[in-house]
Amino acid sequence: MPFPISLCTLRSQPNARASILAAATPNKEVMIAADLGTASWACIHFLEESKLGPLTQQLQSMDLKAEEIGIPPISSAEDLFRQIARAFEFPAYVGDNWDALEEALRDLEWLPATGYTLVVRQARHTWADCPEVAGLLAEVWLTAAEWWAGSGTPFHLIFGL
Repeated sequence: MPFPISLCTLRSQPNARASILAAATPNKEVMIAADLGTASWACIHFLEESKLGPLTQQLQSMDLKAEEIGIPPISSAEDLFRQIARAFEFPAYVGDNWDALEEALRDLEWLPATGYTLVVRQARHTWADCPEVAGLLAEVWLTAAEWWAGSGTPFHLIFGL
């Protein structure tokens, strides 16, 4: 069964973020790399941890930028900013805050690719320990994905559970 909460709920009900971990069920259907090679409003995914490594390798072979973060598990916003900055090779001028993250994710001119996927490993820990950080990442990602969709560029976020 796919993840049962709508993205509209995530945006409109901040208290819903705290209950996401309890409601999250990794998608038992087969997700293939080709699914992530397409721009789509369905850009946030939850997948079993064991399926993440092979999927990342397939994406990279398709000339899609696919990076993994979350090892060690993300425990704060600062930790998240640092790991994403390293994964997507952010220039030194990008700040460590939500606005800077959103702006950098909509830019990425320094990292040309036909599409982008970020895999958050051990996301169950992030959702349990700092659900606000995980929820805000989802919100920022949705905003950036909407911008990338205008050019038909795939932009996906996968939480490994």
